[in-house]
Amino acid sequence: MKVYRIEHKHYGLGPYQSWYCTPDSRYFDSRTCPGPTEDGIPGMQENEFSGFQCMRHLTNWFKLIDIFKMQRRGFRVYKYGLNPRYARLGGKQLAFQKAYAYNRVEVKYSTLLRHVALSRLSLT
Repeated sequence: MKVYRIEHKHYGLGPYQSWYCTPDSRYFDSRTCPGPTEDGIPGMQENEFSGFQCMRHLTNWFKLIDIFKMQRRGFRVYKYGLNPRYARLGGKQLAFQKAYAYNRVEVKYSTLLRHVALSRLSLT
C-alpha cells in the first residue's frame, strides 16, 4: 500500500510533532482533524507515525495553502511503500512504523495541485 505523510525533509517530524500546528489552529478540531484515538486508532505508540492512505485524505486534512506554507519551512509531502499489515487504519488517517516502510519519495507540489484540481473536477 501507499502511505502519504507530511514531514520535515531533514528531521522526519510531522507538523504536529514540531512547531507548525498550534493548539489554536483548525488542525486540533476533533471534527475535521481528530486525534488518533478519536479516529479509531487507540494507543498510538511512540514509534508510530501518522499518515494517509491516499492523497485525497491528505489534501482533505491539510489545506493546500498550509501545505505550501509548510514547504517554505522545510516540510514536504512524502509517499512511502508499506505492507498493509503494518498499518493501523482510522477513519481519516492511519498509523504506521517507518521501520517497516520503504521507498520514501517526495511528492512535488505540482502533483498536489494537479490532484486537487482533478478531484474538484470529478465532484462537479
